[in-house]
Amino acid sequence: MRKLLGLGLLSCWLLLEAIQPQRGLHAAVIRKSSQSGELVAALRLQQSHSTIDSLNQELRSHSLRPLDARSARIVLVNREAGGQFVHLIHLRPEKEAAVFQTLRELKKTDLLVWVSENYEYEGEAREVLPSRGGYSPNDPFLFQQRYLDIIQARYAWLFIRGSEDVVVAVTDDGVDLQHEDLKSQIWKNKGEVRDGHDSDKNGYVDDIHGWNFVQNNNDPNPTKSFWGGYNDHGTHVAGIIAGAMDNGVGIAGVAPQSRIMPIKFYDPGVGSWSSVMIAESYRYAVDNGARIISTSYNIDSFVGDPIFEAALEFVDQAGAIHFNSAGNNRQQAPKRRHFESLILVCSTETSEGWEDRLSSFSNWGRGIDICAPGSDILSTVPGNRYESMSGTSMATPVAAGVAALIWAANPTWTREQVVAQLYGTTDSIDSLNPRYADGLGAGRVNALRAVVGRARPPQVRQVRAAYEQNLSERRAVGVEVKLQGILARESAQNEAAWLLSRVDYKGNAIEVIPFSVDQTYRLGSNQIRLEVESGLPDGIYRLEAQPGSLYDPFFRELDGNRDGKSGGRYHWDFEVSNEVFVVAAGSSGL
Repeated sequence: MRKLLGLGLLSCWLLLEAIQPQRGLHAAVIRKSSQSGELVAALRLQQSHSTIDSLNQELRSHSLRPLDARSARIVLVNREAGGQFVHLIHLRPEKEAAVFQTLRELKKTDLLVWVSENYEYEGEAREVLPSRGGYSPNDPFLFQQRYLDIIQARYAWLFIRGSEDVVVAVTDDGVDLQHEDLKSQIWKNKGEVRDGHDSDKNGYVDDIHGWNFVQNNNDPNPTKSFWGGYNDHGTHVAGIIAGAMDNGVGIAGVAPQSRIMPIKFYDPGVGSWSSVMIAESYRYAVDNGARIISTSYNIDSFVGDPIFEAALEFVDQAGAIHFNSAGNNRQQAPKRRHFESLILVCSTETSEGWEDRLSSFSNWGRGIDICAPGSDILSTVPGNRYESMSGTSMATPVAAGVAALIWAANPTWTREQVVAQLYGTTDSIDSLNPRYADGLGAGRVNALRAVVGRARPPQVRQVRAAYEQNLSERRAVGVEVKLQGILARESAQNEAAWLLSRVDYKGNAIEVIPFSVDQTYRLGSNQIRLEVESGLPDGIYRLEAQPGSLYDPFFRELDGNRDGKSGGRYHWDFEVSNEVFVVAAGSSGL
């Protein structure tokens, strides 16, 4: 009863004072809660008191109700420069009405400086990392998982290892539900009973552990492949994300306490792969609680498919995070970059001495959002076996696993906040990849920094003219603002945040240029585009941002001068140079 009374008082007092939670990051190491039901009040008094009885005498001199010594005690007293004394009073309400009335009376005077919840803190507060490379589970193949050390996952496990509430859907060629390192990790539909009926009325009969959209049944296990054995791609991906830890066998996943939702949407040996099948797979994932989707498939040919685009929009509107492989064609700016609600993951090397170099097969360039180790990744394959595979298919679940750790550590965060944390805590690998600098997204994921670090604020990487080109001319039609990190969507789409002007060589404004902001900003956009209907003639231009108008999902302002801190320079100059192409007489121009 005492606990309930305390919480009741706390609720009333917070409502009275309209105390709002502070914006910003929550520490992943220490969790702060207000479940104690207790308050601390700071009172400014003329005398220094060591007991509640003595303090009550001064309260009575102000015609105020005294405090009950059974539920109040003095924590400390600070002397102010003016000679007054600020007393911190710990209130443990046993008589709610009396304490509440006293606080109401104090609020009418200048004696009450502030009142706060008595917060409780849980977790490991010692700021030291143990030796021997972080947490060492008893999984015997862990020493072969070099990528876990590269992303500092074993240190991250000292603080968080995932959560059953963070479900990652693996849309692939099936997952071996009985694998020794996966059977305890598979999502279970708690609303379904295996009785031949659709118990939870979600449209799928007996979908205890996901769904097979290829054969339209409740068995998402892989089938035999063309070349013998079983399709193993999806099982390998699942193990990277959430392979079991400390079970004495095999490997450990990046987020071993999270859960895998197996969704089989591809099997070339059994059936076709259609737009509707893919769309239904994504809908099933988010409708049944998946907060993250990991898809390691070539989707370049899907550009222009309205069904696929609608499926991505469905996932985006549901607030889930969707990772997809960047591709293995060693190609710059692959076609799939047009799907801006996806997070495209490129691959880096894991071999000793070659760590963090771009993998020889990986796509890169414009549209790539983030990198993760994807070469020689050991994980699960069907039949209680383990194999190493390479590809952006392997890098994608590594990034998805780190996102699962972030969400497990911060369960109240939005999708945008999780992604901002993921992007803002990466390690820069540009110096190791000078040929591909600025083409590797936010950098290579770092699991430790992702769960205990503070994300860098977003930055502007580059401002340049956006051109349209045909056979006869190249014409500037707007401005492209390339970003490092993400902005809150309402901030990125706010036209009032920007001022575009043409300036002279001294930087003096000649005219203000009207524009509109492209309203399709998404997690994977990497840029904001300002569109100028009349086009931009040759000259020098200045783009200015209004201070405080551009901020990330944690409401931290843009880092204008790239010093790692919010604020700074808020204007960027760039030049426009249009061109007219002369086609020789008699030439077709082809």
